[in-house]
Amino acid sequence: MIEPVSERDWNVFLSSIVDTEWPIRFERNGHVSRLPSVVSAVKDEENSVVLRIAPGNLDCNCVFNQIDEIALSFDPADFRSPERFSELERLMLWLSRLFGKAASVYLNSWREHVLFELDMTATPQ
Repeated sequence: MIEPVSERDWNVFLSSIVDTEWPIRFERNGHVSRLPSVVSAVKDEENSVVLRIAPGNLDCNCVFNQIDEIALSFDPADFRSPERFSELERLMLWLSRLFGKAASVYLNSWREHVLFELDMTATPQ
């Protein structure tokens, strides 16, 4: 998760994710659709909207129900091998570099239960 973010940050995310090597699929009500270039095209939509991102063998879902955060969900059972975990790490590092802030993994999206955080902007001590 990256937070806080603005509508502009969402637009940067949408335009940047298509330039990665990761397969992506945007769906509205379960039907594949064209990924919008701006978040305002989906942020107030009442339909089910999800962006599926597949770095390596990892499947992540990004939903658009909160404009102040970019949250990706995944199945913890996917991390039964170091290779799969390294794909999550690559995704988090990419997000941290893109936004210049820490990317965090929370247990069930509970902010008080941070599992780990990667920050490419931190200065080593």
